[in-house]
Amino acid sequence: MALADIVRSGIALAKSTLATGELLSTVTLEKWASQNDNGEATYAAPVSYQTLVTNADDRLSSLTGVTHLARCSVTFFEDVAITPLDRVTLADGSTGPIVRVDEGVVDATGRMMVKVMIGWRV
Repeated sequence: MALADIVRSGIALAKSTLATGELLSTVTLEKWASQNDNGEATYAAPVSYQTLVTNADDRLSSLTGVTHLARCSVTFFEDVAITPLDRVTLADGSTGPIVRVDEGVVDATGRMMVKVMIGWRV
C-alpha cells in the first residue's frame, strides 16, 4: 500500500467518524467579488459548509513577509477555491484574515480537501 493510499484511507476514516456532525462546525464562506468606490471589499452570496475547526497557535509568514498569529484552522472536506481575499465566518460569528490556504490532500473518494488558517483580526 502506497503512502498516498494510507493518507486517503485515514482521511476517509476521519470523515466517516466526523459524519455524525458532533465535531463538525458550520462556517460561512463569502467569495471576494470586488471593491466598491470607497475601497471596501464586496462579497458574493454566503455559502455554508460543514468543516472541522481546530484551535491553532501558529506563527505564519505571509508572502509579503508579515508575520501573523493563526487562531484556528478550518478544514473544508470539499474542493473549494479559497483565496486570502475571501471571508470565512465561524459558527460563533467571528472572522479574521485568511493567512494561509493549503490545498492538495485527496481523500479516499478522490475529493480534494482545503485547509485554511484564520488569523486574529487587528
